[in-house]
Amino acid sequence: MYGPGDPQPQPTARPAHSKRLVVLALAAGLLLGGGGVGLAWLLTSSEAEGAAADAEAACTVVRRTTDLDPVENVAAYRRWAGAAEIAAAGEADKRYQPLADAVRKPVNILQQMMSTDSQEYTDALSAARQACADL
Repeated sequence: MYGPGDPQPQPTARPAHSKRLVVLALAAGLLLGGGGVGLAWLLTSSEAEGAAADAEAACTVVRRTTDLDPVENVAAYRRWAGAAEIAAAGEADKRYQPLADAVRKPVNILQQMMSTDSQEYTDALSAARQACADL
């Protein structure tokens, strides 16, 4: 393709902040979309049955999701973030507030630290799973 003396294409370096921008864009989209889904869910269900159903639906997703890495496994990250929004809809019944907080915490840590490699993240993930197990 290239002859002697022809300029060779140079590989372009990917900006270090591009990964962070992808994560932030995903997070913003999830919060907006998930908030709409959670609000619709809350408005279309009765308060007592709705909160219990929301908590169970969120925990079903938590049980199915093994990895929250928004770069390597975007679908799982989006699913868990959606579960956090659905759990938040269950806050209409204050008994589910600890569950909502526990499911939301790993997403918040991931958004702040941009990494799943911390003890705080691992502990939050375990606490969310335990909150669902105790449901």
